[in-house]
Parts: sequence; C-alpha cells; structure tokens
Amino acid sequence: MAAVRSLDSSKSRTMSNEGVGPAQQELRSKVLAVGGIAGTYEELTGHKQELKVSMSVWALLGLLFANIAPSTAINSSLGAALLSGGPVASLWGWLAVALISICIALSLAELCSAWPHAAGQALWSFQLAPPRWAPFLSYWTAWWNIAGGWALIAAGAYILSAGCLGLAAAFHPDYVEQPWHLVVCFLFSLFSFFVTNLYMVRIFDRCTTSFAIINISTVVATIIALAACAPVKAKPSFVFGGFYNGTGWSNGDLVFLIGLLQSSFTIIGYDVPTHLCEEAVDAGRLAPTAVVGGTVIVGVVGFCDIIALLFSILDIDTVVSSPLPIVQILQDSFGLRGSTAAFVFNLPVLAFACIGIVCASSCAVLSMSRDRSFPGSLFFGKINPTLRVPVNALLLQVTVPAILGMRVRNLSYYRLLPR
Repeated sequence: MAAVRSLDSSKSRTMSNEGVGPAQQELRSKVLAVGGIAGTYEELTGHKQELKVSMSVWALLGLLFANIAPSTAINSSLGAALLSGGPVASLWGWLAVALISICIALSLAELCSAWPHAAGQALWSFQLAPPRWAPFLSYWTAWWNIAGGWALIAAGAYILSAGCLGLAAAFHPDYVEQPWHLVVCFLFSLFSFFVTNLYMVRIFDRCTTSFAIINISTVVATIIALAACAPVKAKPSFVFGGFYNGTGWSNGDLVFLIGLLQSSFTIIGYDVPTHLCEEAVDAGRLAPTAVVGGTVIVGVVGFCDIIALLFSILDIDTVVSSPLPIVQILQDSFGLRGSTAAFVFNLPVLAFACIGIVCASSCAVLSMSRDRSFPGSLFFGKINPTLRVPVNALLLQVTVPAILGMRVRNLSYYRLLPR
C-alpha cells in the first residue's frame, strides 16, 4: 500500500527540479521511480548494500525500547515532575505526551514505509519540501539529528558514570571519590559503547530481542515489588488527582507545563528503527511497525510504572527535597539494600540505551557521508569489510561526546592532572 501511495503521489505531484543539484535530482528521481518499498535498498538509494542485514522486527522493537528506557528515564527525572505539578503532572502529563508521541510515530511510520532509508527525516524533508528549500532543510535536519545523538550519548555516559561511582560509595563506606574518577569512568563508558558496536553486530538481533524481554520483565517485577513491599500506600485521590507546586510560580497551568518536561525528556528517540533500515529485513514494513509498536509499549509501561511509584510515596515533601527522589521512594519501600539492588538494574539498561543511540546515530553519519554532505565524507563513509560496520562513523559518535565532556564542570579534563 505504501508503495502504491508513493507511486500515486509521484504521478499526481510533478516535482520541479529548479534549484536542485544534479545529485539531488538523480536521488529524487530514483526514489520516486522505485516507490519506496517496491524496490531494493540499492535501487532506492544508489548505494551498494554493505551492512549486514539481520535485524528482525523484534530486534528493532528491542532497540527502540532500550533506547528510550522508560523506567530508567522516569527514575532519573521524576523529581522535576513531582516538584512541578506533583502526581497530576507525572501521571496525566505522561499520558498526554504519550498520546502525542504515538501520533507523531504514526506519521514517521507512514513516511518510513514509503521511503525506508537510513537518513530518515533528512531524506523525507528532501522529498516533501519545496524543491528550492529541499537541500537546505534536508541538510539541517540531518545535522540536528546527529547533534541530538551526540548530546544523548554524552548525557547517558555521564549519568552511567555517576551511578557507578554512587554504587561504589554505597557498598564501600571508606571509598573517597577523587576528582578524576568520574572522568575515567566517563571515557571508559564511551569506549565500551564503541567496542560493543564493533563486535556485537553478529548477535545484535538476538541481543536486542533478549534485552527487551529482560528490560520489560525487570520493570514488571519492580512494579509488583513496589505494590507488595510498600509499608503504606498513598491514597488514590493523591495518585490520580494530587497537585504539588514547589516551583514558586503561582500559575498552576504554567507549573503543569513545566512538569511535562519529564515526559517529554523520556519519550524521545522512537525514530531509531528508521535509521536502521539498511540492516533490517523487509525494512519498509518492519521499521514502521517497530516505530509505532515500540512507542505504544513505552507509553503503557511508563504509565504503569508511574502509578506504582506514586502509590509508594509516603511523604511528597520528603521525596521532593531528596537529592534523588527515586532513591527515597525505593528506600521507603525496600530499605537501604533493597533500594540499592533495585537501582543497580537501571545501569545496564542505561548502558544498552547508549549503545543503541551510538548505533543509530552512526548510521545517520554514514548516510550523510555517502551523499558527500558531511565533513570528511570519504573517511566517515567507509565500512569495514570484515566487521561490516562503519567503524569511522562509530568512532566519531564517541569522540565528539568525549570532547563535549570537556565543557561539563564535573568532567573537565584538568581533573586528570596531578596536584
């Protein structure tokens, strides 16, 4: 159906090539002539199929779920929503953002079914924008996509490193954190993301599928444990209708909108399957399915997780004033050691999410390099014939976040210098 729609649209809409270069004209004619999923990847893009084609719909779903990691993201940002709106902003704000995200996912899936390509939104912008603006919009769409990946990778590595050092302090009271410890953990995390993407390609399909099952099972187990172990349950009126304002703003509507940042921060990255079309089997059908299905699953799992956490809040003032609200909630329910064990499960989830972001964003770099629109295209567009992965693009995706770490106060590399 998508191919028919694409062909019909190409016949009904005569696209002028005014202001578009020869390379762009050729690509546009190929895409419109083939009609998206009606042709092979090589026919669609003009590029030889070099990456290993092995990813099933379950692998794509697993990678999307791991990339968003709803439980981990909710745990790390719960305090912002509780401070700005309380349970109302946390629960109903999540539902509102989830429904909006599903609508966006449906649009992305429709475009992906017509034009399955690793460039994703960059190609779609080029195809659908007015010919005069198509190259400009496509170029900047691709760059924002890649830059967003750099920011997410850097943030994920930083949170992972801080969490590991926090666990070290919890299990070893005599441990004294040195200024350079965080820097070393940060760089080691980035290096591990790179190495994993190099050598996991042979078992990537099985790994992502298995990890998705483990991830969802862990969330379900945590929800059940919270329901069973919390000594006192919050009242339903508090969970479903409680409002809390600790921002200092008097306008309740504004406070609620600020509280939506938690949900907006969490439900991002559901376009990941669209950037893995070259590695997916029957990408024009499976990638859109993964985009929509994964977003729905994330919305449902996150909604249930938030309900369980809200029912476990004994005193919202104590939780909000805590440096890590999720730790306070888990301690009230499980005790010190139980909360530590529950927190440990978040670290591998976060690590795998970062691995997935590195994988997807490297495909975006590869796509731009193939079109000669990325600095150093000949270098970053190479694919290792043995590993069948874009090694140079992967290296870039961990090098830039490492450089970004120099701008973070707690990660300034001068901390490595002896005093």
